Amino acid sequence: MKVVCIIAVLLVLPSFVLAEGNQAVEFKRDYSWQDGGLIGVTQAICSPEGHETPVKCKAGWLNISGATSIIVKARVKIISNTLEGSGWWSDINIGEGEYPVGIYLFYSRSGSSEDGRWRWGFLPGPNPNGLKNYNIVPRGEWGEFTSENIVNYLDKLPEGRPTHIDRILVAGNGWDYVSRADNIELIIDGVNYQLVNSDFSNGKGGWDVEHGSNIQDVYEVNVVSDNSDTAKAAQPAQNLGREVRLPVLNEPGFKLTTTIPTTTTLSSGKIDRIPLSDIERIPITSQSKGAGKGFLEQFFGFFGFLFGK
Repeated sequence: MKVVCIIAVLLVLPSFVLAEGNQAVEFKRDYSWQDGGLIGVTQAICSPEGHETPVKCKAGWLNISGATSIIVKARVKIISNTLEGSGWWSDINIGEGEYPVGIYLFYSRSGSSEDGRWRWGFLPGPNPNGLKNYNIVPRGEWGEFTSENIVNYLDKLPEGRPTHIDRILVAGNGWDYVSRADNIELIIDGVNYQLVNSDFSNGKGGWDVEHGSNIQDVYEVNVVSDNSDTAKAAQPAQNLGREVRLPVLNEPGFKLTTTIPTTTTLSSGKIDRIPLSDIERIPITSQSKGAGKGFLEQFFGFFGFLFGK
């Protein structure tokens, strides 16, 4: 009897040990009505004096003027997403993409105001849109990500290289989605910057929730038990090789030109369920000053049925 009990304890104990500390932050968005929205957690990147609050530093942001290497690491997981790729809006408006999970690193040239951000995302498969700032992580699996040297990106900015990093944001973006992240790391010149609660073992402690949406969506940011130690290396981007441009409705100042076969139904300036394989290019040309962006934003979710069956 004693032998059986000891064996039973040994069999059960590892599961408890594994679960302890293996937590991840989860982003969940619903009722998007095919309109983009962001949910995430953010934390200030502070000078050595540290944090006053999760988003406020005691003595300013971290100075990176002399840095030669900035690397971001993370583990990410995509459970579900209804926006198939990075989104048509970014293709048309030179955006940075709407990914079900991604990482943002905000920078400043003055040390007092945000001037821009580096952005990287993740998709469960090849991107039907034009952006390539992402890696592939198969749906339902943990992916291990290590960025390239972000200094190379910062050095090429036309406005000049930033002097400070002010915060990091880990977030989901797009329509409806459920995604997770864990083990966030920021490594500068080979030294790991001490993010607070980077593995979410202390819940959301050290992080501030961020939410942005044009509609009244339903969203949650939770910390859940999940073993991200199963993560495999995230795969390189694989675009489908076709540039997809979705037209707007019949708005003055826009015309629709297309190489889509004439057998395809075109009515009221819209495309009706065209297979992706038939789309070659649908350029949209603005003919009036200021036309376009507000309308595109208003009709952001209108063509969600495009690739439906």
